[in-house]
Amino acid sequence: SSRRHASSMIKAWKRQGHPLEKMTLGIPFYGRGRANFGDVKRFRELYGDYPSMNVTKDAVDDYSYNGHATVKWKVAAAAKTGLGGV
Repeated sequence: SSRRHASSMIKAWKRQGHPLEKMTLGIPFYGRGRANFGDVKRFRELYGDYPSMNVTKDAVDDYSYNGHATVKWKVAAAAKTGLGGV
């Protein structure tokens, strides 16, 4: 999920009174097509197809993924809010 989606889910979970330590944030090791949501490539495949891709970003060409900055953000957000982990 994107940072925005993860953040909104944490807020919703908290607002509904669910225990935050029961929630975890997922980190996908794949990219999903933005035009065709069913088009999925493993991170290795993306890097093979786009060797100059910037892994600090969250997208390359038509694919979205969690880059380094988003992964770091999710780990920090989980720790800061008391989630069960990532």
